[in-house]
Amino acid sequence: MVTKHIPSKTKDELIVDLQSRLDEAEQTLNAIQNGEIDAIVTPQGSDGPKVYTLESADSLYRNLIQEMNEGVATLTYDGTIFYSNAQLAGMLKIPLDNIIGLKFKDFIFPDDLKTYNAIFDKGLKDKSKDEINIIAADGTIIPVYISINNLKDLNGVYIVITDLSEQKLHEDLKETLKKYGQLNRTLVALRHSSFAMMHAIDENSYLDDVCKIIVDDCGYSMVWIGFTEPEDKKVIPVVSAGFEEDYLKTLNITYDNTEFGNGPTGTAIKTGKICICENMQIDPTFKPWREEALKRGYESSLCIPIMNSEKVFGALTIYSEEINPFLEDEKRLLEELVGDIAYGITTIRLKVEHDNAEIAVQKSLIDVQRSNEELQQFAYVASHDLREPLRMITSFLQLLERRYSDQLDADADEFIGFAVDGAKRLDAMINDLLSYSKVTRKEIEFKNVTTEQILNQALINLKVPIEENNAIITHESLPIIDGDANLLVQLFQNLIGNAIKYRSKNNPQIHISAIKERNHYKFSVKDNGIGMDNVHLERIFTIFKRLHTKDEYEGTGIGLAIAQKIVHQHGGAIWVESKPVKGSTFYFTIPNKT
Repeated sequence: MVTKHIPSKTKDELIVDLQSRLDEAEQTLNAIQNGEIDAIVTPQGSDGPKVYTLESADSLYRNLIQEMNEGVATLTYDGTIFYSNAQLAGMLKIPLDNIIGLKFKDFIFPDDLKTYNAIFDKGLKDKSKDEINIIAADGTIIPVYISINNLKDLNGVYIVITDLSEQKLHEDLKETLKKYGQLNRTLVALRHSSFAMMHAIDENSYLDDVCKIIVDDCGYSMVWIGFTEPEDKKVIPVVSAGFEEDYLKTLNITYDNTEFGNGPTGTAIKTGKICICENMQIDPTFKPWREEALKRGYESSLCIPIMNSEKVFGALTIYSEEINPFLEDEKRLLEELVGDIAYGITTIRLKVEHDNAEIAVQKSLIDVQRSNEELQQFAYVASHDLREPLRMITSFLQLLERRYSDQLDADADEFIGFAVDGAKRLDAMINDLLSYSKVTRKEIEFKNVTTEQILNQALINLKVPIEENNAIITHESLPIIDGDANLLVQLFQNLIGNAIKYRSKNNPQIHISAIKERNHYKFSVKDNGIGMDNVHLERIFTIFKRLHTKDEYEGTGIGLAIAQKIVHQHGGAIWVESKPVKGSTFYFTIPNKT
């Protein structure tokens, strides 16, 4: 098992130590070569002091270089390698014996060649260093730190190459971990915001929770949400979280074309796209807010529009204490989060509107029910109370007609006749109103009834007009339905009686049928009567609405209104199809509850 020990010193500290050792060795070697020093004596060891003379100095220098972990080489002024240690040869994947005589720049990564030439030229005069990439013989690209020093007495330079691969790998790994950590925090925020939306009670508390989630989970300095005001094109902050310290009071953000509308928030709202201020200190569009933002430690911001059906109605703005820390993947996740916010806001508002509408409807229903009950009570009482004096009026008019008919002139007799006829018609209307009121007030007793039996009872009630008009009534097989037997008898009676009343010159022919459609039965009552124009089809179901004068046809015009009321009480619908002279067909539906 191989154990690799990572030095505790930083790269720069190691390079400084290395450079110091090389400089010291170079100075010592130069001093010996110049005759300034005759020998080097090391501290006494176990076997006594060691003395190094001029002859051994070169060997000492070379041994020192060969034992270094860094790659070291000596180059001529034109960059040719005339000495190298084994570490550099191994780094370049070239045998040590074959490296002498090669041009070192041939191993420089093309994009870094300009940098290398610059530091080489500088190294010819003094010292130079920088980070570049070199290419090994097998094509491997290696990030290195290169230091170039001038060897004046040897007419060349020596270079020291430090392999930064592990350091770069460590830095890349650290950066990757930071990136994925940041993305993971954003994903957590996305999940927490979804949870907040599902459990939201009202809009303000939901938005407040979302802002806190982004600050807590993503680690940003401050987050706020604002809504647009179309009238003056202002953006009004509604909620915020994080370190704010009255910053929002200084904003005065708009989304018009002034300087207060061209910042990140105003631009995001106008364009409907995400907008970033990477560096508040230099971004000209952020000038109106720069001073207050920098006071609070903000360095950059990101703004995402809040949209509903492609219409922007607000924005979420995030502030960071770092310059442009927003990753591309993180932006997409934050946009998704803001999409959820838009959906959450819309859902909450629709729910509030629905609840308010439901409350209003319930209140209206209560008011309508109360009004209907009062009207029904009034109609019932009025019908009873009005009929008694009306009978008396009618009786006295008829008595007057009998006793004094021979004493009155023709005009008086005619006047009395008009009065008696009007009283009778008024009595008939009151009687029909009483019938309508009874139908409205009646509690329906649903039970299984055979429609054919209902029809037979209606025909018995209509026996006299059927025989007087030679009416022919036919029907197909009719179903068993849930309904109130008495009301259904009245329904068929009114429709068939109506068909007989509005007969043509031919004998009335009336046909009743029923078919099953999905969840209801559709009945039809077809006749060969006079028919009617389409413009009158809706009016005929209105109470007391008549299409003909009393001289043409008797009745008050309430029969079809009662029929409609009965159908509605059973949860169905009624309508008519008709053409003049061609007859009419009345349709009505009764729900099938079986």
